[in-house]
Amino acid sequence: MNRAALRRAARAEWGPLLGTVREALVRKKLRAIPMTIAAVCLTSVLQIVQNQPWGYEPVQRIGS
Repeated sequence: MNRAALRRAARAEWGPLLGTVREALVRKKLRAIPMTIAAVCLTSVLQIVQNQPWGYEPVQRIGS
């Protein structure tokens, strides 16, 4: 697959999503950044806890 075909395929697949996200970022500025940072931090904390000898069961209970 050449570069132009790959570019067309990527634009066809991701173009609508990129347009929607770009529009929301322009309209609402950067309001999603605090929520994104919070989600990444919470995921990191849960990953650290799950990998402790005592942490698997609590994380499984929270997840289900």
